[in-house]
Amino acid sequence: MFFEKPSSNNFYQIQKELVKTSKIDIKKLSQIYLKSPCITQEKLMDIVNQINLLADYIIEINKKNELLQKLRKTYAYSDISKTVNFKNRQEAVIKRAIDFVTENYTKRITLEDVSRIVFISPDYLSHLFKKVTGKSFTGIINDLRIEKAKNLLKNPLVNIKNIASELGFSNPYYFSRFFSSKVKISPFIFRAKKY
Repeated sequence: MFFEKPSSNNFYQIQKELVKTSKIDIKKLSQIYLKSPCITQEKLMDIVNQINLLADYIIEINKKNELLQKLRKTYAYSDISKTVNFKNRQEAVIKRAIDFVTENYTKRITLEDVSRIVFISPDYLSHLFKKVTGKSFTGIINDLRIEKAKNLLKNPLVNIKNIASELGFSNPYYFSRFFSSKVKISPFIFRAKKY
């Protein structure tokens, strides 16, 4: 494939070089050369740009699929998605808020952070959490952490310190107290009993 249309003039230049260095059937080569496809650099750049757009699209779809899988995986750790029925606008706001919380509960997020995501005041968001889910904002985050902790504790190869860290606790002792206050037994006993 060439960037300019094959011509007799161009072929003559090629022929001069080939005659010096090899024994090639020039007549046959001329026929092949003159029938060769041609593409302009502009057209080639268009094709390259289209391929790049397609690649970007595929990457974006993969990122969205990964995010969706993470959300589904995280929801598997919690019954929140089952207990909240998203029928109206308020419930849709809470669903968006819960999606954000589910993705970020291991970080230090505040009610104000979430309220900025859903574009309502923190006080009203707090009211909606209680109204729609029956739980406070902190209660939702705590439930997510407890459910995730229970699942992680089922794996004896993951130590308590790592579980605490993964759930956003800087201190394993505090995590142990938190878990005990919510589940009424320590993480060590929970793991030993294999709930």
